[in-house]
Amino acid sequence: MIGKSFSIQGYFEGAELAGDFAVIECILQDDRHWAASVLERADTKPRIVEWVRVRNSINPSRIIPKSVEHFIAVGPVGKHQTLSYQVDRLDDDTVKITPIAYLEPGNKMRIVIVLALFYVLPALFSPLVWHKYAETNLKVSRYYLNSFCYYLENRLTE
Repeated sequence: MIGKSFSIQGYFEGAELAGDFAVIECILQDDRHWAASVLERADTKPRIVEWVRVRNSINPSRIIPKSVEHFIAVGPVGKHQTLSYQVDRLDDDTVKITPIAYLEPGNKMRIVIVLALFYVLPALFSPLVWHKYAETNLKVSRYYLNSFCYYLENRLTE
């Protein structure tokens, strides 16, 4: 393929990528370190990329199937940060990628337990803390959307 096979929409609110939905699903499912590869594509410092690659050995990048038409791709890039994208099938050869505010269930429980240690009243604020972390993950996912699309484009052309 010559040129870009994707287009970013809005202020990094989504992208449309030319590629087979099933192939993209297999690429993200088979590569446990795709989050580190996306960071590497975005010219992040090599030390940080290696740290994310080691962290992905413990907590791998994965997909969460929601239906036949879409799934969520989750790639941990920090202790509480993830790259989270919803991938939807538009037609046979086009997918829509949308950054989403996603917080892993384990992190939600960790926040509740830590707040509960400081008595009951702060534990009532856990939905606010969840929202803060999810919004941070959305900002990180939007920031790396372009690199995520380039990563998928390169893997599709291999």
